[in-house]
Amino acid sequence: MLSKYKDNLEKTVFFFLCVLFIYPILPHAIQSITIGLLAFFSVVTYRDIIVLNVKKYSIKPFLFITGWFIILALTLVYSSNLDEGVKRILKGMNLIIFPLLFLYILPNLSLKRKNILYDIFIYTHVFLIFFLLFKSFEGIDRLGFPDDKRGWVRNISDEGYIELIKVFISMPFSHSRYFINENEITTFFIHKAYLSIGLVWSVFLLMDRLFFQKMKKIKSLLFLFLLILFIITIIYFTSIPNIIALIVLLPIFFLLKIKGLKKRLLLIIILLISTTTLMQVNIVKERVFNDIRLKKDIGEVISLFQTIFNDQPKESANIRLDVWSCSYKQIKKSIWFGYGVGDEEQILLDCYKEINCKDCLEQNLNTHNCYASLLLAGGIFVLLLFLLALIYMFKIGLKAKNYLLLVFIVLLFINLMSENMLLRIHGVLFYVVFSSLLFSESYFKLVKQKEIV
Repeated sequence: MLSKYKDNLEKTVFFFLCVLFIYPILPHAIQSITIGLLAFFSVVTYRDIIVLNVKKYSIKPFLFITGWFIILALTLVYSSNLDEGVKRILKGMNLIIFPLLFLYILPNLSLKRKNILYDIFIYTHVFLIFFLLFKSFEGIDRLGFPDDKRGWVRNISDEGYIELIKVFISMPFSHSRYFINENEITTFFIHKAYLSIGLVWSVFLLMDRLFFQKMKKIKSLLFLFLLILFIITIIYFTSIPNIIALIVLLPIFFLLKIKGLKKRLLLIIILLISTTTLMQVNIVKERVFNDIRLKKDIGEVISLFQTIFNDQPKESANIRLDVWSCSYKQIKKSIWFGYGVGDEEQILLDCYKEINCKDCLEQNLNTHNCYASLLLAGGIFVLLLFLLALIYMFKIGLKAKNYLLLVFIVLLFINLMSENMLLRIHGVLFYVVFSSLLFSESYFKLVKQKEIV
C-alpha cells in the first residue's frame, strides 16, 4: 500500500515536470502554480533523502551557481527603489528553487524521462511555429497584398488554402513576417529572441537524439523534418545572435560527440562542401542573403561596433546604441557595487531624458544586455560571480563530457549579450531549468566516478 502511494507521488512529481516544460505557452499564473506544486510534491515525495543528498553532494555546487543571485538580493540594502527591487528578487526566486530541486531533492532522471521532457519542449516549439504560420495566413487573408496588376487582393483563402500557402511561400521573408504582426499577438508570449533561442536549443536536442541515440525509423524521419523546419524558422526570424550560435556551435558539437580523427575530418569536409554549395543556390541567395531585415540587422551591428570601438559618429538608427550608451555612462558612475537591484529602470530613464531619446522613454527600454544589467544592479562583484557560475558549470560539463551542457552555456552566453533574458520569467525558466538539469546530471556523474569528493 505504501509503495503504491510513493509510486503515485513520484508520478505526480514527473507530471508537473512535464507541465513545466511547456512553459513557453503557459500563462504566468499557471507557470507559478506549476512550479509551486512541483516543489511541494517533490519535497513530500523525496523528503527522506534531502539531508542525505546535502551531505553527499555538499552545499558547494549550489553556492557556486546561485551565489551571484544571493549577493544580488543583498543589494536591496542600498537600493533606492525597494519595492521594485523586492519584486525583481521574488521573480528570480526560481534561480534558487530549481538548483535546490535538481541537486538535492529530485533523483537523477533516467534517459527515457529526460527524453520525454525534451520532446515536450520540442513539440511546444513546433506548436508555436504553426501558430505563427497561421497568424501570418490570417494577416495575408485579412489585410491583403498587391498583385502583379497593381491591384489589392484580400480573402485569398476563398480560392482555397493551397493558394494562400503559395502566396506565403512566394513572399520575401520580410513581407510575410509583417503579417504575423508579433506585437498584437496576446494569446502567447511571442518574442523573436526568446523564440529563436528555444528553437536553436531544440535543434541541439534533436541532433543529440537523431545522431547519437537509437531511435525508430519513423521517429527519426519526424525528427529530421523538425530539424530542417527549426533551422529554416531560425533563419526566417533573422535573430543574429542565434544564427551565429547555430553556425558556430553545430560543427563544434558534432566534433566533440564524434569519436576518431578520420570521422571528424570527414565531417569538416562535408560541412565545407555542403555550406559552399548551399550558398550558391539562387533561392538561398534571394530569400536569405537578400532579406531586407537580415541585411539591415547586419548593417546595424556593424554600425554599432564602428561607433563604439572606432569612435565614429552615429549613423545607425538602431535604438540599442542609445540604450547601451546610457548603460555604459551609468555603470561608470558606480562600477564596483552598482545602484542596487530595482534601480536599473530609473537610472536608465534619467539618462534617456539627458540624451533626449524619446523612443527609449516611450518604450521604457531595459539594457538589452544581461551583463550590463548585472553591473548596474550589483556592480563588478555580482557580474564576476555570475560569470564564475557559468564557467563552473562549463567546467563540470567538460569534465563529465556532457556536451549538451557545454553548448547550452555558450548559447546562453551569446544571447545574454543582446537580450536581458533574466528580467523575464521565460528567460529565467529557460536558463535555470536546463542548466540545473544538465549540471546536476554532470555533477552526479563525477561524484559517482569519485572525481569530485
